Amino acid sequence: MEFNISQGRPAPIDLAETVITYDPELMKWFIYTDYAPHALKWENKIIPSDIVPSRKVYHEDSGQLIAIEGEFAGSVSLAVQNFENVIERKV
Repeated sequence: MEFNISQGRPAPIDLAETVITYDPELMKWFIYTDYAPHALKWENKIIPSDIVPSRKVYHEDSGQLIAIEGEFAGSVSLAVQNFENVIERKV
């Protein structure tokens, strides 16, 4: 498997999202983010997957990574901060 590489424009900051999911049957973690800081942070932690789309999107002008989607390689450790604020803002 390989990453599908493409170019695009970044999502507006108020619409950007990061979704991390765990599949208990497969015992694997997956990520989708179109929030550039998260894409840069997690880029080296993901591998192409045959289960979910695997892609990297680069800014069409600057060439900077702006989005990723794939499977986490190995285990994942997450710390969630201000979770209540996120929920309140989305409702």
